Amino acid sequence: MTTGERVKNFRESKGISQEKLARELNFSLSLIAQIERNKIKPSRNFIQRVKKLYPEIDTNIFFSEK
Repeated sequence: MTTGERVKNFRESKGISQEKLARELNFSLSLIAQIERNKIKPSRNFIQRVKKLYPEIDTNIFFSEK
């Protein structure tokens, strides 16, 4: 599973849209979509904001490509 797929699965498990996640993290919808489509890797800033908003997340989902 790719990083983008894991980010999407996490978002969907929380029942939130890309739009809502983008708003909550103060990132663009385009950035969220690009991460989920594996066009770009999540930045350190993105990961920190996700961890702050969702402390229960295992941030390893952003790093391992299995």
